[in-house]
Amino acid sequence: MPFLIIFLIWYLGYARNNPGTYKRVEGKVGKIIFALVLLSVFGSFIGPVLGLFIALLVMLLTFSPVLVIGYVLYKVLGGGKNKQQKRGREQINYNETTYTRESFVSGLTKSVPKRRKIVKKFNKKFGLNLTDEEIDRIVDASYVSNGWEAEVNDMQKEYDTLSQWFRGNRGWLRIYLSQFPVHTISSDFERQRQICNDTYTHIFDSANPGAFGTVESCIDAINSEYFTSIDETSFMIIYRYLESIGKKYDLPSLGIIRNESELDKLRRKYDETSDAKVESAKKERIKI
Repeated sequence: MPFLIIFLIWYLGYARNNPGTYKRVEGKVGKIIFALVLLSVFGSFIGPVLGLFIALLVMLLTFSPVLVIGYVLYKVLGGGKNKQQKRGREQINYNETTYTRESFVSGLTKSVPKRRKIVKKFNKKFGLNLTDEEIDRIVDASYVSNGWEAEVNDMQKEYDTLSQWFRGNRGWLRIYLSQFPVHTISSDFERQRQICNDTYTHIFDSANPGAFGTVESCIDAINSEYFTSIDETSFMIIYRYLESIGKKYDLPSLGIIRNESELDKLRRKYDETSDAKVESAKKERIKI
């Protein structure tokens, strides 16, 4: 029974909050607990000598249970890599915070399954079309990236509409996750930003919004070609974001429509012809 208690303390206190360790034991927790229970039951029927040995071992473990079991599990589960991973995560956090000038401290749960549940629930509610693999990558990235941690944390909040979620300085990412049917997800937040930049630039270069009569007709053409679900709100957010990074595009413009009668058309043509003759006469005089 002490082994079971020690294992539960280790699992709830450490393994469940570490993505790498959690993936190694995911789906095996029930089997491990069953084995430890059998071991405890079997221990009550063994001989006096073995019983004395186990008793001594239990007494020894009572002084340092976490250290002994933790050390064994540390080696079995490849814990030698954890220090390197931790140093890498600290370096990534430092670089990302410095580069993007973002600093985020959250009360987000440390539990891997709980973070995964947050993203899955949000994905289903707003139809982000994130695959299980993409969800896992976002969850894993939230442990090493301030930007992704902030995204998972914000997914816990209540939003009346999807457009409300677009508010803030990461609307460029949220539109990409929600309005595009296929995604490329990177654990590196700056690379994710570059992916979105390249995607939006390609679409606007190809679409040439200024060639359309209305924003709506431009949006329809984009959605038809790229199978996106962009609306006027998300279109303008993308436009302003591209503008903020130095990408300038003309927006659709529609001239004023007026009702012109046949007499007005003839008068306008006559005036244009007269003006042309006057200009031609002036040029001839200048030549003389």
